[in-house]
Amino acid sequence: MKQLILLFAAFLTINTLAAQSLQIEGIQSNFFDPLQNALAIKGNIRNLSNDNVNILMKSYPQSMPEGSVTFFCWAQCYNPNVTVSPTALSAEPNGVITQFHGYYRDNGVVGEAIINFVFFREDNPNDSLLVTAVFDPATVSIKEVSSSNFYSNAYPNPANDRLNIVYKNVNAGAKIELYNMLGVLVSQHTLNQNEGTLVVPTVNMKAGIYFYVVRESGKTSKAQRITIKH
Repeated sequence: MKQLILLFAAFLTINTLAAQSLQIEGIQSNFFDPLQNALAIKGNIRNLSNDNVNILMKSYPQSMPEGSVTFFCWAQCYNPNVTVSPTALSAEPNGVITQFHGYYRDNGVVGEAIINFVFFREDNPNDSLLVTAVFDPATVSIKEVSSSNFYSNAYPNPANDRLNIVYKNVNAGAKIELYNMLGVLVSQHTLNQNEGTLVVPTVNMKAGIYFYVVRESGKTSKAQRITIKH
């Protein structure tokens, strides 16, 4: 049997039908994620069974305006053409997987989208959890630092042992935040000047793709992509 969860725009309603091994917790839905330039949903998937289980996920739209796209992150972030995760994530008994993010990018078209995200055991696909998310861009305020005022540039890119982020035209107290591909905050740095160069040590960070944003007075800049290669 399948557990059904419905998420409606800015208001959250949860209906549960005969839960089995999987449960979703800590849901946030229909918020703007500047790292992906898309509306997002995220949550933690808990293994309620007494077994170690491998969990896969898939996504499919109930309805979506033509020209928009949906995609997800599970172990890694996939492009919109991937509808079933190629890789399973493992959870111990009562363990939690924190790497689910679902996304909807409207690409300038108007209207809401209804997207299904399904989590299921690799050894028993019928033991599954269905989360239906309603994404409505009209209910979300997307705030960005004006690109004409704020300037930043990161070098070297790829970086090895350190990353230099040159910035200007920001207010003292603004923050630069570095995230990995799954949207997990890796480091946060407060800026004490209106312009300068922030040096971020990266020697102990795993090789891969990261993003950084600036946050200032409740606003968030567009994400800038950087690569770390050792």
